[in-house]
Amino acid sequence: MKRHFAWLCASLVALGATEGLRANDTVAAVNLGGLELSPSAAVEMESEDLYLSETRVRVRYVFANNSSQAEHLMISFPLPVPSERELEEAQDTGMYQDWSQLDFQTLIDSKPAPLERYDVPMVRGKSVEARLKQLGYPVLHWRDEGLSARLNALPDQVASALVAEGILIDDAESGGGAVRNLRPGWVVQTHVTRFQTFPPGSKVTVEHSYRPMVGGSASGSLNRDYREMALKGPDGLAAPYCIDPAFLAAYDRRVYGGKANAEPDPDITPVQTWFGYVLKTGANWLGPIRNFRLVVDKGRPENLVSFCMDGVKKISPTQFEVVRTNFEPTRDLDVFLVEFIVNGEGR
Repeated sequence: MKRHFAWLCASLVALGATEGLRANDTVAAVNLGGLELSPSAAVEMESEDLYLSETRVRVRYVFANNSSQAEHLMISFPLPVPSERELEEAQDTGMYQDWSQLDFQTLIDSKPAPLERYDVPMVRGKSVEARLKQLGYPVLHWRDEGLSARLNALPDQVASALVAEGILIDDAESGGGAVRNLRPGWVVQTHVTRFQTFPPGSKVTVEHSYRPMVGGSASGSLNRDYREMALKGPDGLAAPYCIDPAFLAAYDRRVYGGKANAEPDPDITPVQTWFGYVLKTGANWLGPIRNFRLVVDKGRPENLVSFCMDGVKKISPTQFEVVRTNFEPTRDLDVFLVEFIVNGEGR
Protein backbone atom coordinates (compact mmCIF):
# COMPACT_ATOMS: atom_id res chain seq x y z
CA MET A 1 0.00 0.00 0.00
CA LYS A 2 1.43 3.34 -1.00
CA ARG A 3 2.08 5.83 1.80
CA HIS A 4 1.78 9.59 1.43
CA PHE A 5 3.17 12.52 3.40
CA ALA A 6 0.44 14.29 5.39
CA TRP A 7 -0.47 15.61 8.79
CA LEU A 8 -2.36 12.91 10.68
CA CYS A 9 -5.33 14.41 12.50
CA ALA A 10 -7.33 12.44 15.05
CA SER A 11 -10.51 12.66 12.97
CA LEU A 12 -9.00 11.14 9.81
CA VAL A 13 -9.62 7.60 8.68
CA ALA A 14 -7.78 7.88 5.35
CA LEU A 15 -4.29 8.55 6.63
CA GLY A 16 -1.12 10.00 5.19
CA ALA A 17 2.35 8.99 6.27
CA THR A 18 5.82 10.19 7.11
CA GLU A 19 8.51 8.86 9.35
CA GLY A 20 7.35 9.44 12.91
CA LEU A 21 8.82 12.33 14.77
CA ARG A 22 11.83 11.11 16.73
CA ALA A 23 14.26 13.00 18.87
CA ASN A 24 16.31 13.13 22.00
CA ASP A 25 18.32 16.07 23.21
CA THR A 26 21.92 15.93 22.07
CA VAL A 27 24.79 18.35 22.20
CA ALA A 28 25.51 20.17 18.95
CA ALA A 29 28.03 22.63 17.58
CA VAL A 30 27.79 24.79 14.45
CA ASN A 31 30.90 24.25 12.34
CA LEU A 32 31.71 25.17 8.75
CA GLY A 33 29.51 23.15 6.45
CA GLY A 34 26.65 22.75 8.89
CA LEU A 35 25.59 21.62 12.31
CA GLU A 36 27.38 18.63 13.82
CA LEU A 37 26.54 16.56 16.88
CA SER A 38 29.14 15.87 19.52
CA PRO A 39 29.17 14.37 23.04
CA SER A 40 29.40 16.41 26.21
CA ALA A 41 32.38 15.78 28.49
CA ALA A 42 30.87 17.39 31.60
CA VAL A 43 27.07 17.26 31.57
CA GLU A 44 25.19 14.06 32.39
CA MET A 45 21.54 13.24 31.87
CA GLU A 46 20.40 12.46 35.39
CA SER A 47 16.88 11.52 34.37
CA GLU A 48 14.57 11.32 31.39
CA ASP A 49 10.80 10.96 31.72
CA LEU A 50 9.25 10.34 28.30
CA TYR A 51 5.56 10.15 27.33
CA LEU A 52 4.62 9.03 23.82
CA SER A 53 1.23 9.01 22.15
CA GLU A 54 0.06 9.68 18.61
CA THR A 55 -1.33 13.08 19.65
CA ARG A 56 1.36 14.41 22.02
CA VAL A 57 4.93 13.80 23.05
CA ARG A 58 6.24 15.10 26.36
CA VAL A 59 9.73 14.64 27.73
CA ARG A 60 11.29 15.97 30.92
CA TYR A 61 15.04 15.86 31.45
CA VAL A 62 17.15 16.69 34.46
CA PHE A 63 20.75 17.48 33.52
CA ALA A 64 23.57 17.74 36.04
CA ASN A 65 26.87 19.56 35.64
CA ASN A 66 29.07 18.07 38.33
CA SER A 67 32.19 19.91 37.18
CA SER A 68 33.60 23.10 38.70
CA GLN A 69 33.03 25.17 35.56
CA ALA A 70 29.93 26.39 33.75
CA GLU A 71 29.18 24.66 30.47
CA HIS A 72 27.85 26.84 27.62
CA LEU A 73 26.51 24.56 24.89
CA MET A 74 24.32 24.63 21.83
CA ILE A 75 21.70 21.92 22.22
CA SER A 76 20.04 20.32 19.23
CA PHE A 77 16.76 18.45 19.09
CA PRO A 78 17.09 16.61 15.75
CA LEU A 79 13.97 15.92 13.73
CA PRO A 80 13.70 12.88 11.47
CA VAL A 81 15.35 12.46 8.08
CA PRO A 82 12.91 11.08 5.49
CA SER A 83 13.80 7.82 3.79
CA GLU A 84 14.42 7.53 0.05
CA ARG A 85 11.01 5.90 -0.38
CA GLU A 86 9.32 8.75 1.43
CA LEU A 87 11.18 11.27 -0.70
CA GLU A 88 9.97 9.56 -3.86
CA GLU A 89 6.39 9.61 -2.63
CA ALA A 90 6.69 13.24 -1.55
CA GLN A 91 7.96 14.01 -5.04
CA ASP A 92 4.86 12.35 -6.49
CA THR A 93 2.38 14.09 -4.18
CA GLY A 94 4.15 17.42 -3.57
CA MET A 95 3.54 16.96 0.17
CA TYR A 96 6.67 17.36 2.29
CA GLN A 97 7.05 17.44 6.05
CA ASP A 98 5.81 20.68 7.60
CA TRP A 99 7.49 21.16 10.96
CA SER A 100 5.49 24.36 11.60
CA GLN A 101 2.62 22.14 12.76
CA LEU A 102 4.58 20.59 15.60
CA ASP A 103 3.57 23.16 18.23
CA PHE A 104 7.05 22.63 19.67
CA GLN A 105 7.46 24.09 23.16
CA THR A 106 10.46 24.05 25.49
CA LEU A 107 10.73 25.05 29.14
CA ILE A 108 14.02 25.53 30.99
CA ASP A 109 13.48 25.35 34.74
CA SER A 110 9.78 26.02 34.04
CA LYS A 111 10.46 29.12 31.88
CA PRO A 112 9.85 29.28 28.10
CA ALA A 113 13.07 28.98 26.12
CA PRO A 114 13.79 30.73 22.79
CA LEU A 115 14.32 28.22 19.98
CA GLU A 116 15.81 28.38 16.51
CA ARG A 117 15.50 26.11 13.50
CA TYR A 118 18.47 24.85 11.52
CA ASP A 119 18.00 22.90 8.28
CA VAL A 120 20.91 20.76 7.13
CA PRO A 121 20.89 19.28 3.59
CA MET A 122 22.38 15.79 3.59
CA VAL A 123 23.68 13.47 0.86
CA ARG A 124 25.01 10.04 1.82
CA GLY A 125 25.10 11.03 5.48
CA LYS A 126 27.14 14.23 4.99
CA SER A 127 26.15 17.88 4.88
CA VAL A 128 26.10 19.48 1.43
CA GLU A 129 25.11 22.92 2.66
CA ALA A 130 28.18 24.64 1.20
CA ARG A 131 27.76 22.82 -2.11
CA LEU A 132 24.11 23.87 -2.47
CA LYS A 133 25.06 27.49 -1.81
CA GLN A 134 27.67 27.21 -4.54
CA LEU A 135 25.09 25.82 -6.96
CA GLY A 136 22.36 28.25 -5.90
CA TYR A 137 19.91 25.51 -4.94
CA PRO A 138 17.59 26.04 -1.95
CA VAL A 139 17.81 23.65 1.00
CA LEU A 140 14.00 23.40 1.22
CA HIS A 141 13.72 22.63 -2.47
CA TRP A 142 9.98 21.93 -2.50
CA ARG A 143 9.31 25.63 -1.85
CA ASP A 144 10.95 26.59 -5.17
CA GLU A 145 8.33 25.94 -7.84
CA GLY A 146 10.73 26.64 -10.70
CA LEU A 147 13.54 24.39 -9.52
CA SER A 148 12.42 21.29 -11.42
CA ALA A 149 12.42 23.13 -14.73
CA ARG A 150 15.88 24.57 -14.04
CA LEU A 151 17.29 21.16 -13.15
CA ASN A 152 15.94 19.50 -16.26
CA ALA A 153 17.34 22.32 -18.42
CA LEU A 154 20.91 21.60 -17.26
CA PRO A 155 23.43 20.50 -19.89
CA ASP A 156 23.83 16.73 -20.00
CA GLN A 157 27.42 16.81 -18.77
CA VAL A 158 26.59 19.00 -15.78
CA ALA A 159 23.52 16.94 -14.91
CA SER A 160 25.45 13.66 -15.10
CA ALA A 161 28.15 15.01 -12.79
CA LEU A 162 25.58 16.16 -10.21
CA VAL A 163 23.83 12.78 -10.36
CA ALA A 164 27.15 11.04 -9.76
CA GLU A 165 27.77 13.38 -6.83
CA GLY A 166 24.37 12.54 -5.35
CA ILE A 167 23.15 16.12 -5.50
CA LEU A 168 20.55 15.12 -8.09
CA ILE A 169 18.64 11.93 -8.84
CA ASP A 170 17.52 10.98 -12.33
CA ASP A 171 14.26 9.08 -11.92
CA ALA A 172 14.15 8.26 -15.63
CA GLU A 173 17.61 6.71 -15.47
CA SER A 174 16.81 4.61 -12.40
CA GLY A 175 13.60 3.40 -14.01
CA GLY A 176 15.19 2.58 -17.36
CA GLY A 177 13.44 5.44 -19.14
CA ALA A 178 14.93 7.48 -21.96
CA VAL A 179 13.69 10.94 -20.96
CA ARG A 180 15.65 12.68 -18.24
CA ASN A 181 13.70 13.43 -15.03
CA LEU A 182 15.94 15.16 -12.50
CA ARG A 183 15.04 15.92 -8.91
CA PRO A 184 16.96 16.94 -5.76
CA GLY A 185 18.92 14.13 -4.17
CA TRP A 186 19.50 15.69 -0.76
CA VAL A 187 17.43 15.03 2.33
CA VAL A 188 16.85 17.68 4.96
CA GLN A 189 17.82 17.11 8.58
CA THR A 190 16.06 19.75 10.67
CA HIS A 191 17.31 20.65 14.14
CA VAL A 192 15.50 22.71 16.77
CA THR A 193 18.36 24.43 18.56
CA ARG A 194 18.98 26.55 21.61
CA PHE A 195 21.92 27.83 23.64
CA GLN A 196 22.05 26.45 27.13
CA THR A 197 24.16 27.26 30.18
CA PHE A 198 24.74 24.54 32.75
CA PRO A 199 26.03 26.20 35.95
CA PRO A 200 28.77 24.33 37.86
CA GLY A 201 27.60 21.90 40.51
CA SER A 202 23.91 22.33 39.66
CA LYS A 203 20.96 20.76 37.89
CA VAL A 204 18.85 22.07 35.02
CA THR A 205 15.37 20.80 34.12
CA VAL A 206 14.39 20.83 30.46
CA GLU A 207 10.89 20.00 29.20
CA HIS A 208 9.82 19.51 25.59
CA SER A 209 6.30 19.09 24.29
CA TYR A 210 5.05 18.75 20.72
CA ARG A 211 2.51 17.16 18.43
CA PRO A 212 4.19 14.26 16.64
CA MET A 213 4.21 13.71 12.93
CA VAL A 214 2.94 10.18 12.56
CA GLY A 215 2.58 7.72 9.73
CA GLY A 216 -0.47 5.69 8.99
CA SER A 217 -2.80 3.90 6.64
CA ALA A 218 -6.27 2.40 6.62
CA SER A 219 -4.93 -1.06 5.85
CA GLY A 220 -5.60 -4.74 6.25
CA SER A 221 -1.94 -5.63 5.75
CA LEU A 222 -2.00 -7.69 8.95
CA ASN A 223 -4.97 -9.72 7.77
CA ARG A 224 -4.11 -13.40 7.34
CA ASP A 225 -3.85 -13.31 3.55
CA TYR A 226 -1.18 -10.58 3.61
CA ARG A 227 0.36 -11.01 7.05
CA GLU A 228 3.53 -12.89 6.20
CA MET A 229 4.53 -10.37 3.55
CA ALA A 230 3.68 -7.42 5.83
CA LEU A 231 5.71 -8.78 8.72
CA LYS A 232 8.77 -10.15 6.90
CA GLY A 233 9.05 -8.14 3.69
CA PRO A 234 11.72 -5.50 2.97
CA ASP A 235 9.64 -2.99 4.91
CA GLY A 236 8.42 -5.64 7.35
CA LEU A 237 6.65 -4.64 10.54
CA ALA A 238 7.95 -7.44 12.76
CA ALA A 239 11.51 -6.28 13.42
CA PRO A 240 11.10 -2.55 14.14
CA TYR A 241 7.97 -2.99 16.27
CA CYS A 242 8.52 -6.46 17.81
CA ILE A 243 5.06 -7.62 16.78
CA ASP A 244 4.53 -10.98 18.51
CA PRO A 245 1.95 -13.82 18.50
CA ALA A 246 -0.02 -12.24 21.37
CA PHE A 247 -0.47 -9.03 19.35
CA LEU A 248 -1.59 -10.99 16.29
CA ALA A 249 -4.00 -13.10 18.36
CA ALA A 250 -5.61 -9.92 19.72
CA TYR A 251 -5.81 -8.58 16.17
CA ASP A 252 -7.55 -11.75 15.00
CA ARG A 253 -10.08 -11.55 17.80
CA ARG A 254 -11.15 -8.14 16.53
CA VAL A 255 -11.01 -8.77 12.78
CA TYR A 256 -12.02 -12.45 12.62
CA GLY A 257 -13.96 -12.84 15.85
CA GLY A 258 -11.30 -15.27 17.02
CA LYS A 259 -12.36 -17.90 14.45
CA ALA A 260 -9.65 -19.83 12.62
CA ASN A 261 -11.27 -20.01 9.17
CA ALA A 262 -13.43 -16.91 9.21
CA GLU A 263 -13.36 -14.07 6.69
CA PRO A 264 -12.45 -10.60 8.01
CA ASP A 265 -15.40 -8.64 9.33
CA PRO A 266 -16.34 -6.19 6.50
CA ASP A 267 -17.62 -3.67 9.04
CA ILE A 268 -14.21 -3.33 10.74
CA THR A 269 -11.39 -1.28 9.22
CA PRO A 270 -7.99 -1.63 10.89
CA VAL A 271 -6.16 1.72 10.94
CA GLN A 272 -2.42 1.44 11.43
CA THR A 273 -0.32 4.31 12.73
CA TRP A 274 3.34 4.50 13.68
CA PHE A 275 5.47 7.06 15.42
CA GLY A 276 8.73 7.04 17.28
CA TYR A 277 11.48 8.76 19.15
CA VAL A 278 15.26 8.96 18.79
CA LEU A 279 16.78 7.58 21.97
CA LYS A 280 20.33 6.92 20.81
CA THR A 281 21.40 10.57 21.07
CA GLY A 282 20.80 10.28 24.82
CA ALA A 283 24.12 8.42 24.82
CA ASN A 284 25.92 11.64 23.82
CA TRP A 285 25.86 12.89 27.40
CA LEU A 286 28.45 12.06 30.03
CA GLY A 287 27.71 8.54 31.27
CA PRO A 288 24.37 6.69 31.05
CA ILE A 289 20.90 8.11 31.68
CA ARG A 290 20.76 7.57 35.44
CA ASN A 291 16.98 7.22 35.65
CA PHE A 292 14.85 6.58 32.58
CA ARG A 293 11.07 6.23 32.44
CA LEU A 294 8.96 5.66 29.35
CA VAL A 295 5.17 5.72 29.10
CA VAL A 296 3.50 4.74 25.82
CA ASP A 297 -0.19 5.61 25.58
CA LYS A 298 -2.25 3.74 22.97
CA GLY A 299 -5.19 6.17 23.22
CA ARG A 300 -8.11 3.78 23.68
CA PRO A 301 -8.35 0.54 25.65
CA GLU A 302 -9.44 -1.39 22.55
CA ASN A 303 -6.45 -0.24 20.48
CA LEU A 304 -3.42 -2.47 20.02
CA VAL A 305 0.15 -1.26 20.49
CA SER A 306 3.57 -2.84 20.01
CA PHE A 307 7.13 -1.56 20.49
CA CYS A 308 10.55 -3.03 21.23
CA MET A 309 11.38 -2.74 24.93
CA ASP A 310 11.99 -5.24 27.70
CA GLY A 311 10.23 -5.04 31.05
CA VAL A 312 7.04 -3.43 29.80
CA LYS A 313 4.42 -3.01 32.51
CA LYS A 314 0.78 -2.09 31.95
CA ILE A 315 -0.12 0.75 34.34
CA SER A 316 -3.58 1.74 33.04
CA PRO A 317 -6.10 0.59 30.41
CA THR A 318 -4.16 2.58 27.79
CA GLN A 319 -0.65 3.12 29.19
CA PHE A 320 2.47 0.97 29.30
CA GLU A 321 5.56 1.80 31.34
CA VAL A 322 9.27 0.96 31.11
CA VAL A 323 11.71 1.97 33.86
CA ARG A 324 15.50 1.74 33.57
CA THR A 325 18.49 2.77 35.66
CA ASN A 326 21.88 3.59 34.15
CA PHE A 327 20.27 3.31 30.73
CA GLU A 328 22.48 3.56 27.63
CA PRO A 329 20.16 3.44 24.60
CA THR A 330 21.51 1.53 21.61
CA ARG A 331 18.49 1.81 19.34
CA ASP A 332 15.67 4.23 18.69
CA LEU A 333 12.09 3.61 19.71
CA ASP A 334 9.36 2.84 17.16
CA VAL A 335 5.72 2.44 18.17
CA PHE A 336 3.07 0.64 16.11
CA LEU A 337 -0.60 1.25 16.86
CA VAL A 338 -3.74 -0.35 15.44
CA GLU A 339 -7.18 1.15 15.91
CA PHE A 340 -10.32 -0.57 14.63
CA ILE A 341 -12.93 1.63 12.95
CA VAL A 342 -16.40 0.07 13.06
CA ASN A 343 -18.97 0.69 10.28
CA GLY A 344 -16.97 3.57 8.84
CA GLU A 345 -17.31 5.66 11.96
CA GLY A 346 -14.64 8.32 12.51
CA ARG A 347 -12.10 8.22 15.25
